[in-house]
Amino acid sequence: MKALFATVVPLLVVSSAQGVELEGYRIWDVRTALGSSLPQEMAVVQLDLNSEGALSAVRQIGGIDTSVVIKPREVIATSSNPFGYKLIPTGLPTPGATAVYAWSMNDLGELAGRVSGNFDQQGFSWRPSAEPKFTLFPGQSGSELVLFANNNAGLLGGSSLGKPIAVNQNNIVFLPPWSEMISGAGSVSAVDESNRPYGTLSISESGVVRPARWPSLSEEPELLFPSLGSGIPATATARLNAVNSSGTSVGHFLWATSPAFPQVLDGLEGYLWPQAGPVQYLGNYIPSDIANSGWSVGRLNPGQDAVVRTSSGQIKAVAPILVPGNPNYIWSGVVGAKINANGWIAGIGANRAIAGGDLRQNRPFIALPIFSLRNLRINVVGESMTSMNRLLGKSVSYSFSQEGIKLSGPQSGIQSLDSDGGAVGFTVQTRQRGQLDLYVRVQDSTLLGKISKVHVSLDSDSPVTVVLYNGDVDGDNIITIFDYIELSTAWDSSPADPHWNVKADLDADNAVTIFDYVILSQNFDKQGD
Repeated sequence: MKALFATVVPLLVVSSAQGVELEGYRIWDVRTALGSSLPQEMAVVQLDLNSEGALSAVRQIGGIDTSVVIKPREVIATSSNPFGYKLIPTGLPTPGATAVYAWSMNDLGELAGRVSGNFDQQGFSWRPSAEPKFTLFPGQSGSELVLFANNNAGLLGGSSLGKPIAVNQNNIVFLPPWSEMISGAGSVSAVDESNRPYGTLSISESGVVRPARWPSLSEEPELLFPSLGSGIPATATARLNAVNSSGTSVGHFLWATSPAFPQVLDGLEGYLWPQAGPVQYLGNYIPSDIANSGWSVGRLNPGQDAVVRTSSGQIKAVAPILVPGNPNYIWSGVVGAKINANGWIAGIGANRAIAGGDLRQNRPFIALPIFSLRNLRINVVGESMTSMNRLLGKSVSYSFSQEGIKLSGPQSGIQSLDSDGGAVGFTVQTRQRGQLDLYVRVQDSTLLGKISKVHVSLDSDSPVTVVLYNGDVDGDNIITIFDYIELSTAWDSSPADPHWNVKADLDADNAVTIFDYVILSQNFDKQGD
């Protein structure tokens, strides 16, 4: 038996974070961005959000589900559609299919879910760049099969015959049961990037379930049993809502608080279950999703409006801090469903024109965080340079972007390189956080300009480092035969020689030698951004 009786960690609830503060969210109406391709008569009933800013949505009209991917950077960005979103229908996999319901989307834009029609319900995976796009997974012996999860490696998770399954390289694998409930029902609702499934398993014939995670597809699961000190009764059942790539899962327990109405499960408590370390019981915070950053989105019971919880446990309501990205609309009833590593959230809400008019319901949205203006240290390393000191004082130009989206606050500028704790770099004031595209070019140097993927912590002021290619002797941002000529002219020289060229000394050791030729040769034909 593998069971976890967890230590209780109290929930910290405050209005703002220490250090880097979340000041607000800038929200865009996805219906407005897409125009007539997502008409109002189509209700959006399910959303997912990946790290690229892509959305998957389930639309419903006349009780029939259809699934779409809302892909960024597909059309020219406008003020109402700054993401360049375009709606891409999945279509139907077979002539007999009538409904496609996507439960999950990975960072590659691939979907997993269920298909129904004039046949038993089947699981499916959908790949935007593959032909055929759909792969169907029927259940055994005429049973239904549903897929709820997929990861970037292609592992799928769900249920068939009422039992948890994984689909690995198109092979359906029934996961090992809990040793004390061999015939117990269950389901997989999430898979992490280490191919570990997560879900729930029954622990009694009455249907009480507990969160479960499998170390592998062949090992017995570990179950989460709340300790007596958590205040969660033994009769409580559970949901596992999401997992991030490091294996931290979130969900909630629910139970009846009134003996007179045992069917009303109105007792709720959220939990956060790290891959290692004690479980955190989250009180009335009910998380619906967790990002790789450790931030999560959910709600405070009994309310429905979205709140964001940082990795340090601080909670902030989303609705009071919204800044409309689409002008002239005020938002309300915001329900957050998904969050990515940049702190972006996606969900469904309602809005009304500032000038008056009807409340517009069922408005899917995407919202980007606005952080406090903070100092960010950017350290610059020249490839194969023994010392960066000769670059001190030189001008460096920089700019930020995030998944091609124009960001709020300072986004570009020119600074001078200085030294801080022995590291050469520069300091900027910025509101940018998360996974960023950072462009850096050191003027009057041998270093090529470069766009680097950097991760700026959502919770702290930790510095970032960029490494720039070396070898641009003539300063034209490309390494060619002309740089060889410049280096050859300065060959075998040192600072006292008349033919000395400091830019030909690529490794900064005060001599132009074979080692400088090696650096140039390694980067030959590279061009700066």
